[in-house]
Formats: sequence, C-alpha cells, structure tokens
Amino acid sequence: MSEKNRGIVSVCIAAWLYSLTSICARLLGTTFSPFFQTMTMSALVAVAYLVMGWKQRVFIRIRSQDIRWYAIIAVSAAVTQISFYFAVNRLPLATTIFFFYASVLVFGYGIGSTVFHEQLTRRKWIALFCAAGGLWLLSAGSLDLQDPLAMLCASLSGMSFHAISLFSKKISDRYSIVQINSIGFLAQCGVSGLAFLLSAELGYYAFISWPWAVQLIYAGIYLLAAYCVLVGFRYIEAQQGSLILLSELVFVTLYGYVFFAEQLTWMSLAGCLCIGIGLLIPHLGSKQAGVLGGANG
Repeated sequence: MSEKNRGIVSVCIAAWLYSLTSICARLLGTTFSPFFQTMTMSALVAVAYLVMGWKQRVFIRIRSQDIRWYAIIAVSAAVTQISFYFAVNRLPLATTIFFFYASVLVFGYGIGSTVFHEQLTRRKWIALFCAAGGLWLLSAGSLDLQDPLAMLCASLSGMSFHAISLFSKKISDRYSIVQINSIGFLAQCGVSGLAFLLSAELGYYAFISWPWAVQLIYAGIYLLAAYCVLVGFRYIEAQQGSLILLSELVFVTLYGYVFFAEQLTWMSLAGCLCIGIGLLIPHLGSKQAGVLGGANG
C-alpha cells in the first residue's frame, strides 16, 4: 500500500472511530457531567499513551524549533472541549455540529493552502462546495443563528480540534505519534480538570458500573482515533484529510437510523450523498487537476 493510500485509509478509520463516540455519548447520557467526562476520558487516554511511550521507548527530547508546534497542539487540545461546552449549552446540538464541522472544513482548506502550500485545484473547490452543501442539508431546519458568540465558540472548537491533526504534520516525521498525542491529552485533562473544579460539577465515582464500562470503551475508541488521524495526516494533504473527516457525519446519521430509530429524511440522505461525492471528487478522472489561475484558466 502506498503512503498516500495508507493515509486515506487511516483518516477514514479515524472518522469512523470518532463517529462511534456518538453512541457512547448517548449511552452515557447525563450520568457523567461534561467536564468530569472529558477529564476522566483524557486522563485514561493520556496514561495509556504514556505507558505505551515508556514501554516502546519512543519519548525523545523536543527540539527548540519544535516547541511552538507542541504548544499549538497542547493549547488546541485544551481549548476544544471548553469552547464546545460553551457552544452546546447555548445552541441546539445540530447548530453546534454544523459550525464545528464547517470550521473544520474551511480551516483545513485554509491551513493547507497557506501553511502547507497545497494547490487549490478546480476539483478541490468543487469537492469543498459539495461537502459544505451536504453539511448544510444535514443541518437544514435545525439551525439557530441567534447567538453569534456561541456560534463563534462552536467554530473555535472545530478549528482547535482540527489544529491538532493539521499542525502535527509539522513534527510527525520526527516524533512518535504516541509522544505527540500524550502532550495533547495531558493538556486536555489538565484544563478539563480545572474547569471541573471551578464549575463545582459532580463526579460519578461508582467505578464498578455500566457507565464506567462505557467510559473505558469511549477512551479506547478515542485513543485509536487520535492515533489513526495523526498517522493519516502524516501522509496526505490537509485539504484532503479535512474532507474525509466529514464522513463521520454520514456514519452518525446511519447509527441514528439503525440503533436509535431516528427518521431518515430526504434532506439527510441528500446531505450524506453530497458529502460522499465531495470525498470522491478529488480522486476521479486524471491525477492532474488544473490549478485555479493556471494555464488552463
């Protein structure tokens, strides 16, 4: 398997794994308070990565020129949950998800073009608008645009979540994925723990219980997803990976229908179809697509 194909498969697996967390979240319900759930999940994943890194002896000293990339990853991991929590408590979930993934898509395209100097071909533009249209179709009828600050926080959450994958490309050829993710989850655990204490949320300490079994599964899924997404982005373009991540919403829509008896509307089916087409467009036809503003106009 070529490195590019390995990257595509890895990000596809990551999107599928991320979608499974929606099932875990439904099973947990409100048993775990938001910051307690994030704190404990991040702690479990961080400990697992630290143990893996210690046993594999992959932790190495960070070069001075790479500290900034680790700092961006740590801050992004810390900001993701806090901003999402603020948004989801002031907006309907569908609106939060819309702005979260819209920012993932736009931010990924923007960083790919400006930081990694990826070419914006006609196919990529078409794929972008097709995927964005699919995202809108999935959310149409449920959007609440009355709270600009909450919408900004939802967008910030999407950008900070995606920044981890994007900026890992700057260092993943020199450091183990285990080391990079350890830093991110330690930061997320620390900030979520502080928020848990300041918010006076209640914890759930019946460790031998069904909710904690779900939480362990949740952490295991997140560990694998975080690993796969960084492996994938090591080998493929940021713009391409950003499109693939949207496939999570297709899986989530399918789970809602299969496991939770949610109704599939024509709008949701059309949205899933548009996202799927958007993912495929960059791979159709010739390998070389004309660059906007290039010789082919």
